[in-house]
Amino acid sequence: VMGAGAYAPRDNDILFTGIRKGGGAGRISFVDEMAARYGQRFLHVQSVHGRALADLIARSKIVVAPDHPITDNYWSNRVYNTLGFGGFLLHPYAETLTYQYSADNPRPELIYYRSREHLHRLIDTLLQRNQDDFRKHMMDVGFERTLEEHTYTHRCEELVRIVKERVF
Repeated sequence: VMGAGAYAPRDNDILFTGIRKGGGAGRISFVDEMAARYGQRFLHVQSVHGRALADLIARSKIVVAPDHPITDNYWSNRVYNTLGFGGFLLHPYAETLTYQYSADNPRPELIYYRSREHLHRLIDTLLQRNQDDFRKHMMDVGFERTLEEHTYTHRCEELVRIVKERVF
């Protein structure tokens, strides 16, 4: 585990940015399983933000979101950060997140996984050299969609709209 700014100057295959402890037993087992399975190919970084986070994401082939504590109604801000910084994201399926980033979109912005076994199959496939163009395409589409519809401004405007509808 590395702190902000302490990452090695190399291309990263798989990146996870976030806490291990404090995220519950599911988060701990996720990080431990990824580290055991992928070894040096898996980079786990905590407490990185802003330009350092953008640089890490830009140097990573795949960014993974953990399967815990994700639910159909909860996901991390890492979705918007990763896609908004031009990253390629594998995220656990969360039904209401698909309202923003559709699983059925002909131009999907991210790929959802349904189990850890599914995540590992996706990673193994997507890290193959013949997948470079596909990952680049997904990065571009995710970046464009996030800037067009899911910046902090967009999300705050939506929150204000919902509050007005429900309160007034």
